[in-house]
Amino acid sequence: MEARTGAEALAQLDLEVFQVLITDVVMPEMDGIELLGRVRRAHPFVKTIVLSASDYSQDAVFLKMARTLGAHAAFKKSVSAEELRLVIETFERR
Repeated sequence: MEARTGAEALAQLDLEVFQVLITDVVMPEMDGIELLGRVRRAHPFVKTIVLSASDYSQDAVFLKMARTLGAHAAFKKSVSAEELRLVIETFERR
């Protein structure tokens, strides 16, 4: 499933059961950090991965903030599909 905004993602989570949410930090209407907080409160069973492609100085801040707020993983957008797959597999083993 794909959502264009954080509000769309929340609406989908209210309608269907998802095991993993991958979100960007920068999105229209609601940023990924706010989405993460809402998802952690309303859907605590959903594993969350936050991605950031901000300029280098901001990446570390956003990714640290995401981890502090409960993201299960946080990466720069340069993360490969293989790395994401491996992280998701670790979620399945927990």
